[in-house]
Amino acid sequence: MCKPLFKYIFFLEIWRQVEKIKRLPHARPLEVTFTGMIRSSMDGGHIDDCLCIFEYMQDHCAPNVGTVNTMLKVYSQNDMFSTAKVLFEEVKVAKSDLRPDAYTYNLMLEASSRAHQWEYFEHVYKEMILSGYHLDQNKHLPLLVKASRAGKVDNILVIYIRSRCLFYISAHSIISYKNCYIQTILTRVHTFHLSTHS
Repeated sequence: MCKPLFKYIFFLEIWRQVEKIKRLPHARPLEVTFTGMIRSSMDGGHIDDCLCIFEYMQDHCAPNVGTVNTMLKVYSQNDMFSTAKVLFEEVKVAKSDLRPDAYTYNLMLEASSRAHQWEYFEHVYKEMILSGYHLDQNKHLPLLVKASRAGKVDNILVIYIRSRCLFYISAHSIISYKNCYIQTILTRVHTFHLSTHS
């Protein structure tokens, strides 16, 4: 009995604050306000509040890509892969202007890696490449190392090379590029692997 009452009071207070912000002359859109509340709750370690605010937000406005990214981060950091996957899939088929961006794909790759869902990791990576986004190799090298340990790095390298080869015309330059790129990635993975086991 106490918890629903507390939740009700909590949301009344949130709504009062949102109404105050809306009356300000240079008020931000509701999506930005709710996203800020979710981030603050996440930073404070109040995960249940993040989930409640997101649910409440959907009754009052449509989430933007920033909100989706924040929720993917919340889900990923709290072992809620299946919920993150559902949200990610909903965003991809949404009939609104909401579309995944590079950060959305990177967050979903991180969530897949944390949950050891390597098949889905590969699936998301393929979609990312086909959407014109690329993995930041310097930032996400540990993901590639984990994927290689799971036996997925070869497939991912082939996907990446194919996406990059569209820019090359002659077969000779494609072969040269493939060999150079594979060597660079394998060197980085090997160097990272040695540094983590030293």
